[in-house]
Amino acid sequence: LFRVERRGDAVLAVPSQELRAEPGAQEVVQAARLGQGEVFLSDVTLLREHGEVRRPLRPLVHLSTPVLDPNGQPVAVLVMAVNSVSFMPSTVLPAGNPIEEELGGSVTSMVLNSRGDYLDHPDAARRYAHEFGPARRWTDDYQVEVLDGQTGRTRWKSPEGPVVLAMRLLQGNPDSDIGSLRYVATMPVQSIQAQAWREALARLPMYVALGGVRAVMLYLSRVGVRRRLDARSQRLRL
Repeated sequence: LFRVERRGDAVLAVPSQELRAEPGAQEVVQAARLGQGEVFLSDVTLLREHGEVRRPLRPLVHLSTPVLDPNGQPVAVLVMAVNSVSFMPSTVLPAGNPIEEELGGSVTSMVLNSRGDYLDHPDAARRYAHEFGPARRWTDDYQVEVLDGQTGRTRWKSPEGPVVLAMRLLQGNPDSDIGSLRYVATMPVQSIQAQAWREALARLPMYVALGGVRAVMLYLSRVGVRRRLDARSQRLRL
């Protein structure tokens, strides 16, 4: 058992008395099943020291790969722990983006692990809540609602009401949900409707002006037709 740590700019070997064997650790068990050159990515957890979560909170992931003998049998597992993992910011779009300004900050973005626990959320109380007590997952806040009793008509419902929801899956391991991340963005239906009304009202003068132009063109067209009919009538009389 051997371990090195980066402390500042230095890479130091951890004294043997500080080492702790964990043969049943997820990253060890899963990596032992892999082939040459394959890597296992663990779920995101929080860095702990002596069983206590370190503050400020530091997300941690493990990347592990087996060391095989000439017969292809695992003889060791190489594990690399990476902390200070960063996710996307709480806002999907950068500040000053015209779409973000139009939406009025009504988009809620979050990052979930493979079990649906919140890793990132605008509400700090939801971030890593599963590390400190009863897990509050996103399925506790968002459910599919069937409309009018018809299976084909559904929508997402949140504590604040109906929302439009988009989700993107980042798969960490090809044959397992472990290590996967789900990026989710929601927007209240009410905000979309309000924005649609604002857009319609903003364009109302243009629609009125276009309607006026069309009415004038229609009037002139009818006048032209009437004059041609009158001229034809006069020629027939002669």
